[in-house]
Amino acid sequence: LVRTTDNFGTTGESPSHPRLLDYLAARLIQQNWSVKSLLRELVLTRTYRLDSSHDQLGSDRDPDNRLLWRMNRRRLDAESLLDAMLSVSGRLQTDLGGPQIRSGTTNDYNYRHDSNRRALYWPVLRNSLPELFRVFDFANPSMVTGRRENSSTTPQALFLMNNPWVLQQADHSAQRLLGHRLDGDHGRIQLIVRATLGRPPTPEELQSMLAFVGSENDDKTLRLKKWAQVIQVLFASIDFRYLR
Repeated sequence: LVRTTDNFGTTGESPSHPRLLDYLAARLIQQNWSVKSLLRELVLTRTYRLDSSHDQLGSDRDPDNRLLWRMNRRRLDAESLLDAMLSVSGRLQTDLGGPQIRSGTTNDYNYRHDSNRRALYWPVLRNSLPELFRVFDFANPSMVTGRRENSSTTPQALFLMNNPWVLQQADHSAQRLLGHRLDGDHGRIQLIVRATLGRPPTPEELQSMLAFVGSENDDKTLRLKKWAQVIQVLFASIDFRYLR
């Protein structure tokens, strides 16, 4: 609603929907300043649930989407990427509450971030952020940040291609997938593409993956390696990293 997130004053940009901004401020007061209640109201709206489908008429009238006639395509933030990969691998721990910092920790240097809990429960330490957070534009804990950067860089692609943690999640995902009793590799591809990309595979994707994974009679170690590579490619794909 206001593009200059850190500046609501006279030198900042005017809101696109001033009456809506006033309404939301009033609702926050009415709900006893409960941010959670306000967020729930926002995510249940039709506007929030729009997709990013292109419409020529809307694009001609409002090319910058200031009136919110569609969703802006956006990349998953660092926390969502972490949760998504852990979820696909079957390693995500969904426990509620509990301690965030490992018992016995005396300082925040070289902290070992190896939890399988949701990113919500990962500690934010000024001197020891997880590498995934640093690469994917997590806010600097030492500064006040109204809106994060949203970059698209080479280190991000290299992280998804080579980082040991990402490779480990791909391996876990492959083991989990091969453990399912499905209708052959065709069924496995349908399942893993839906799990990672939230849609069925295209005919071209299906044929390419079937050709790559080879015969179901191949050596188990070789099949596990091939499926892990398929899943790693899905993790690195645009459709996995971006919401549309």
